[in-house]
Amino acid sequence: MLNQAYSIAKFSENFSKITTIKELISLIKGDPNANLLIEMRSLPLDFRSLSLDFSWDVKPDNFRIATKIELSFKLWINSVLYEAPCWLEISPKGFADLEPAILKALKQAIASVGGNHE
Repeated sequence: MLNQAYSIAKFSENFSKITTIKELISLIKGDPNANLLIEMRSLPLDFRSLSLDFSWDVKPDNFRIATKIELSFKLWINSVLYEAPCWLEISPKGFADLEPAILKALKQAIASVGGNHE
């Protein structure tokens, strides 16, 4: 059942305690008032790079090609869409950097649409 008093500020307050993607998933799944869509796209670093694929060297946890990833966030609170005004760019060195980079970008996106807890 939706709680009409629930707001982006309340979601932001709950989200400010999140430190892992697993916790984010639990927050979204356990909250009937919220839903989240994260769109990702990879950017070539220079005009010669046509492919958007990249590879991961597991042992050192490095992406073989320096990778820039853009993220777009769409968050629904009580069926109201909150969308970050622009794509946010992250440049993780490997998968270990990916989780904190995504969470940091999501915090920036929430702040940009009215959630003021960073």
